[in-house]
Amino acid sequence: MKAYSKVNLILKVWPKTKGDVKHRIHSVFCLYKHLYDEITIKIAPQTTVTCEFHQQECKIDKTTTLRAIKFLSNKVNEPIHLDIHIIKNIPIMSGLGGSSTDVAAIMNWIIRKWHIRLDKKDLKDIAINIGSDIPFFLSGINIAEVSGYGEIVNVFKRKIPKFKPIITNIPISTQDVYKAFDKLKKHPKWDFQNQYKQLMHGEVESLNVLQPTAIILKPILKWWFKKSNKRFLSGTGGSIIEIIR
Repeated sequence: MKAYSKVNLILKVWPKTKGDVKHRIHSVFCLYKHLYDEITIKIAPQTTVTCEFHQQECKIDKTTTLRAIKFLSNKVNEPIHLDIHIIKNIPIMSGLGGSSTDVAAIMNWIIRKWHIRLDKKDLKDIAINIGSDIPFFLSGINIAEVSGYGEIVNVFKRKIPKFKPIITNIPISTQDVYKAFDKLKKHPKWDFQNQYKQLMHGEVESLNVLQPTAIILKPILKWWFKKSNKRFLSGTGGSIIEIIR
C-alpha cells in the first residue's frame, strides 16, 4: 500500500488564541505521487509497528499511529490489533507529510476493513488530537484547500503552477517550528487571494508564513534559497518547493 507525500503550495498559520486548542491553518495541499512510503498491514494478536529506511531498521514515533488505531477501535467498540511494517522513502521531518500520510493510510485500511464512516466531528477530533494533515490524506483529494485545524478539506479547483520538491535532508521538528513561531511578536498580514496570485506569478517570498521561523532554527536553509528566487519551504521544512516556469 502506497502512502503518498504532499507539499504545501500556500501555508498560513495563525497564532494560537485563548480559545484555540491548536494552531488554525489555511493552506493548499497537493499530493506528490512520485514519492511515497510503502506499508503492509496484517491483523495480529497484538499491535506492532516496524520501520525500515534504505533497507536499515529505523526508529519512528509510534504514538500517533497507536492513537489513531485506538480512535478507530473506539468507533467500532472492539479492539483492533495490527502488524504494521513501513518502508520509509519520505524523509522524516522533511515537511512532506511522511508521518501523517502513514497514519492516514493505516486508518484508511482499517476504515475499509471495518466499514467505518467518519463524520465532520470525527475529522475535527482527528485533526486536533492525531494530526492536522491527516484529514487531507484521508480525503482522497489530490489538490485541496485546507482550513480550520486541518479538518476542513475541499477540492481546490484553480490552476497551480508546475513545481518540483527538493529534499535538502535538513530535518526540522514541527514542534520546534511552532514553538518559535508562537514567540514572534509580529505576524505578517495575509490574504489568501493575494497569496494565490503570488503563487501563480512565481512570487514565492511570503507563501509560507513559517519559512522565516524555520530559517532561524536552521540557517543553512538560506544557502538553498540563494540558488533560486522561485524556492520556498514546504510545511515546516526542511524540504523546498521550486516553481518551474
